[in-house]
Amino acid sequence: TREQREGVLVFWLLLLLPKVVKMESFDDDDLEKELEQLTKQQEEEELVIHDIVIIGGGIMGVSTAYFLSKHHNIKPLILEARQIAWAASGKAGGFLAKGWAQGASGVFADAAFDFHEHLAKELEGEKNYQYRKLTTLELFIPKEQEGEGEEEREELGEKEK
Repeated sequence: TREQREGVLVFWLLLLLPKVVKMESFDDDDLEKELEQLTKQQEEEELVIHDIVIIGGGIMGVSTAYFLSKHHNIKPLILEARQIAWAASGKAGGFLAKGWAQGASGVFADAAFDFHEHLAKELEGEKNYQYRKLTTLELFIPKEQEGEGEEEREELGEKEK
């Protein structure tokens, strides 16, 4: 049941974050039984013990987990209420463009673009998470030419309202 899963989750949080959660609220006998059961489960199933718990499976949580595991040999556990990238991180268009920003933000945007491309190669993004690189063209229409071609767009059904 959901209550049981939540109870196990709370228990694991107690094991992993003892300085954050107060232990006095749990019966010592129940806690000892749970520890025995988990120890047995660990011996039988080689249960993975994590070094850190990350709450939230959005872009920040997943990125943090990735870099901790990749560069610091830390075993993170991500706790997400629904599924990875369920909320805003999963709704973003995922459109990155190089060279569209200027100044300090342009340097950051270009570095992010290059890094995303690097990660897509390393993680096989086309196969694993629908990464695809597109070529785009940005058009500039001088003020005096605005509105030209409007009739043609209407005929093609592409006029924006």
